[in-house]
Amino acid sequence: MNTNLKYAIYTDAGGRQINEDSVGVFSNGDNNCYVLCDGLGGHGMGDIASSLVVNVFEDQFKKTDDMVNFLGSTFTASQDVLMAEQMLRKAKSKMKTTAVSVVTDEENAYMGHIGDSRGYVFYKNKVKTRTMDHSIPQMLVLSKQIKEEQIRNHPDRNML
Repeated sequence: MNTNLKYAIYTDAGGRQINEDSVGVFSNGDNNCYVLCDGLGGHGMGDIASSLVVNVFEDQFKKTDDMVNFLGSTFTASQDVLMAEQMLRKAKSKMKTTAVSVVTDEENAYMGHIGDSRGYVFYKNKVKTRTMDHSIPQMLVLSKQIKEEQIRNHPDRNML
């Protein structure tokens, strides 16, 4: 594993009875994969969805050394597997999750996400960059209808 890259894992149930977060950290030679999925609370079965998607990331990661295309193909594969499982369990309106992932090779790091789970890049203890939510309030910020600090308390903060 790249010794210059540091990571920590912390999850919180967020006041819910079930923690719907799932995390995976995988290595394959000089390549690494970090993935966090947060089941959408209130929909039910988010814990199953998040765990399922982390498993897809692990399975796909074991099969490739192409980090450039890994995230795009794996997000697509995750969606396909998740939708098939929703159909199998008759849970089409349930089993939803966000996902954020970073993969690294010897020289580069690639980050992708879907939903309102964020990925952050820190440099010298400061946020250098972060992903933008795929949420209604984030779109309102981008269109200058609300301010960034209004996202957290916005009534549609969990709407994607």
